[in-house]
Amino acid sequence: MKDKNLLNNSEKVEIKTDVKAAFEKAKKNSSVNYKIVHTSKNQTPTIIATVVIILIIASLGVYWYLANNPKTIFIRSIDVFESDISANVKSPKHTIEKGIIDIKYKLEPEDKYQNLNNLRFQIKYTTDASSQITKLKVSTITSPIEKTTYNLYQEKNNKYLIVDEYPNKLFKIDNDFIYNSKNIKSLIKSFKESFVKSIDGQKLSGSNEKIVVNKKQINAYKVSLNLNKNELDEFLNKLSTNLKNNKRFITSYSKVYNINKQDVTNYIDTNIQNYKEKTKNIDNLSINIYTKGLERQFVKIECVDIQGNKTNTIGLTKINDKNFEYIYEDRNSKKSYKGTIKIKEGDDVTTYKITVNKTVNNTVTLIGDFKIIVKESEAIVVKPIEQKEIIEYQSVHTPEKRILDKKSEASRILINTIKQ
Repeated sequence: MKDKNLLNNSEKVEIKTDVKAAFEKAKKNSSVNYKIVHTSKNQTPTIIATVVIILIIASLGVYWYLANNPKTIFIRSIDVFESDISANVKSPKHTIEKGIIDIKYKLEPEDKYQNLNNLRFQIKYTTDASSQITKLKVSTITSPIEKTTYNLYQEKNNKYLIVDEYPNKLFKIDNDFIYNSKNIKSLIKSFKESFVKSIDGQKLSGSNEKIVVNKKQINAYKVSLNLNKNELDEFLNKLSTNLKNNKRFITSYSKVYNINKQDVTNYIDTNIQNYKEKTKNIDNLSINIYTKGLERQFVKIECVDIQGNKTNTIGLTKINDKNFEYIYEDRNSKKSYKGTIKIKEGDDVTTYKITVNKTVNNTVTLIGDFKIIVKESEAIVVKPIEQKEIIEYQSVHTPEKRILDKKSEASRILINTIKQ
C-alpha cells in the first residue's frame, strides 16, 4: 500500500478535487431524490435509507475512480514489479550452506560457436551467514582453451582470489558487490519508494492497447509516464534529492556495494549526471506499464526513449510469477536482444532457463539457450582460511597477473561473444 507521505501538496489537492468530483458525479447520476423539504416521523427510515444509498453510490464512484486512476494503476503496478523482482532474490535456506552451480548452454549457428559450445562452468560453494564467510571454487569442466580452476574467498567485506600456482598468497580484489538478500531487497524497495515519490501525476496518461504476450494478443490498459527532455531533467533532479533523503536507500546501497554511507551521495550525483549526459539528445522518454482485466493485473513494463525517428527500448513482460520475456534494443549499435527467463524451484534445486535471440542490423547473429542449475544443502562448518601473504591485485607483477587473468579467460570470451 502506498504511504500517504509519498504525496506532495499538489497531488493531495488533485486527489481531493477528484474525490469531490466523483461524489458530485455519483449524486448526479443517482436516480434517488435526495432533496428533502419536509419530513415526518414516518418518513425518517426512508430518509436514512436514501442517505445510505447515496453514500454507497458515491463511495463506489470514488473507489472506481481511484482504482482506475492512471497514477493509482502506475504505482500499484510498480509495487507488483518490485515484489516480483524481490521474490526471486533468494536467501540461503540454511545458516551454513553448501552447493553446486552448473552452467550449461548451446549457441547457434553451431559452426560459428562450436568451440564455445564445448565449454562448461561449475561453481562449488560453501557459505556461513553468521560468520559472513563464503568460499567458491570455479572450474571449467571442458574447455577448448584450457581447463582452469580458481578459488574465491570472501570474509565479511574482503574478497580474495586464490590459485594453485601461488598457494601461499591471497590476491585481494575489489569487492564491489556483496550478495545479501535482505540488503538487496531493501535497496530495491527503497529505490522504488524514491522513484514513486518523484513522479508528477499530471504527466501520467492511460489508454487501451492490444499487445502480444506469450505469442497471444491480449487487451491491455497502458499507463504512460511521458517526459520531454526538460521534464526528464526535472524528474531526475527530484529523484536525486529523494534518494539522498532516503536513509534506508543510503544504508542498503552502502552495504550492497561495499562503500561508506558518506560516499553514497557522490555515487547518486555521478549516476544521475551520467544518465543526463546519456539522454541529453533525446526528444522524449516514456515509461509504460501494461495491465489486464478489471483488477488491472500487472503484465509488462518498458522504458522507451526517442531521438528523431530512432528508439531505445528495454522491457520486461510477466507471463507468471516464474516466467518472463525481455527485450533490449539499442539504436546506436543497431543490436537487439530478445528472450525468455523461466525459473523452476524444487526443495533443494532451482533451475534457471534463459534464451537469447540477438540481431544486428535486423540479421540474427546468435541464438542461445542457457541452463543454470543450483543445488543446495546444509553444511556443518565453513572454516576461515589459513593466514597467508595478502597482495593487492593492482600491485601484482606481470608474470603473476598473466596467470591470474588466464583463469578468467573462458568466462570473458563467453560474455564478450554475447555482447559483440
